[in-house]
Formats: sequence, C-alpha cells, structure tokens
Amino acid sequence: MRSYISVLLSLPLLAVFLGCEAAPRPMSEMDYRHVHQEHMGEVSPLGQGGWEFPVTKLTNAEVYDYGHPNVSMDGKWLAYASNANRGQADVYLQPMDGFAARQLTHGPGSNIHPAISPDSSMVAFASNRDGKYRIYAMSTKGSGRVEEVSDPNYESMSPTWSPCGMKVAFATRMDDKSPWMIAVRCRNSGQISYLREGMFPDWSPFGDSIVFQRTKQHEPGYSAVYTMRSDGSELTLVYHSDTHGAITPAWAGGEWIVFATVNKSEVSKVGMGDLNADDIWMVKRDGTQASLLTQHRRADWDPCFDNTRRRVVYVSDCDGCQNIYAVDTNMAGPRVDGYSKLFGGGE
Repeated sequence: MRSYISVLLSLPLLAVFLGCEAAPRPMSEMDYRHVHQEHMGEVSPLGQGGWEFPVTKLTNAEVYDYGHPNVSMDGKWLAYASNANRGQADVYLQPMDGFAARQLTHGPGSNIHPAISPDSSMVAFASNRDGKYRIYAMSTKGSGRVEEVSDPNYESMSPTWSPCGMKVAFATRMDDKSPWMIAVRCRNSGQISYLREGMFPDWSPFGDSIVFQRTKQHEPGYSAVYTMRSDGSELTLVYHSDTHGAITPAWAGGEWIVFATVNKSEVSKVGMGDLNADDIWMVKRDGTQASLLTQHRRADWDPCFDNTRRRVVYVSDCDGCQNIYAVDTNMAGPRVDGYSKLFGGGE
C-alpha cells in the first residue's frame, strides 16, 4: 500500500463548475438513508458510535471531487482544494451561507492544503508551482503578493496558523529520504524553528499546543496522534493502536481532538484499495473517551472543526463522489473566541 501522504497528494480533485452550486443543505432522514445505505448504526457520537442528525452536505458534486477542507475561526468561510477549472488542484474559498465559491489560486502546479488565518484575511497553502511542494500565503481576496513561508530548499505541506496569526506551522523535509518534521515560521522575523518528527500539524486555538500525526516508534509502526507544546517540548502520545493507524488530527475546540482512522474497519481492509481510510473519531486531549463519529461502508477522512457551529467537517465518498460534509457533535464546553486570541493571548 502506498504511504498515506503520497495517496493524499494524488487524491482525484476533478473539475466542477462551482459558480452554479446550490447552497449547503441539511440532509433529511430520507437523504441520509439513501446516501448511507450500508450505515451500521444510528446512535449518538462521542461514546457510542455512528451518526447523529443533522448531517450537512457542504458541496454538491455529483461526478467530481473536493478535498482538504478548512473552516475559518469565525465560521463564515470554508476553504478547500479542487481542480475546478484546469487539470490540477487550486484553492477555493466558499461562504458557509452557500454562495458561489471564489477561486484563489490559478496555478501553476497543484495548490492544496489551504488554511485560513484567524482573522480570515490570509490563506496559507501548499503548492508545487516551483517543482516541489512549499508553503505560501496570500490574501483571501485573491489579489496582492504571494508570500513564501517555508524554506525553498525543503519540501513542505499542511500549514496551520497560530491563534495570533503571526506564526505558521507546517510539515517539512529535506528530501525523499529524510523524515517529515514539524516546523514553525515566525512571520515577523522570518526565522524557522524545526521542532519534532511528524506530519499534519494543527495549532490549538488556545495557542499552547500543536497536535500532529507521527509514526509510533515500535512495531507495527502505525501512525498515531501526538501533541506537543508550541515550542516542541512535552511530547505526549494521545491515541494509538497496534491494529490501525490514526491520521490527520485536528483540534475540536481546546479539549477534543478529531482524527481519521486507517485500516480499522473490516470494510476498509477489503474494499478501499490504496486509501484505506474509514471513519472519523474524537478523543479528549488527555487520551480518554475515544469516540466514533461516523460509521458506514465508504471512506471518511481529512477532518477539521467548525468552531462556531460545534461540528466536524470532513471529506467522504459516501455518495460515490468525494464531497465535503459536516456532522454535528454533542460535545459540551465553551466555544473558542478566535478574536480574543487574535488581539491578546495565545501564540
């Protein structure tokens, strides 16, 4: 099986005319049963598995695909990658109220892994426009200078912003033979700090920690979920298994972490080919209360969190196309105030 990172970069992101898309809509129970014919349970998330209504379909491709979702801190914007107008992927920004998406990048190369800044003024993304994937940042208006964030001598991807918007963390490596490392760039000084081995970082909304994916350091070597402080100290193993992988973690508020599993369900082991993603899970940051959020016979992956609506946004091919969905959670706790972090506190 190919590594998950090579599969992720080659996910089909085919053309669709986004300007004619309908607004996102909640799925009715009839829609739900039609889309999830192989659904294996109808109980609440966070402790019992399955799904909980409402499930909202945020993109409506019937033939083509979307990937790499990211929701702005204020809940107004959804960013994703799609090659809607050409043969390679570009970054798009779509209002959560369902108006037509705006294409932000126009090549060259593929542009993937968008991350919206805390004040929604910038989007960071990975692009191979110069031959290898590097991290760039540009205005969400789609105009102005494109800023290079990562070291041009390294391959880099999956950026994430600190809550104050002045630092960007990302995964980087020197070459194909080198391990992936989590790096942080200070946008004021331009200094890049290399922290620990790992991939797919996501910065805590409180600014204290970064969650990321890392191969557990013993056999069988499945990917696991770790956290560390934003300076690289206090490495903590949050979730691991000796029978399946845990990938692409993201913060769901300040106390929960959402992630996808790989090769866990019996269905994925026999029917998913190279991409053996299966379900979305949540776990407390202390490693307790691991809980199933989605469960059906198609793949779900790439979760992120809509802080405003307290729901998990993710990619699924449950209706035969790669679309973006959101599922509500019943988790308790205060919403994270992104603007208080932006103007006084956090990293």
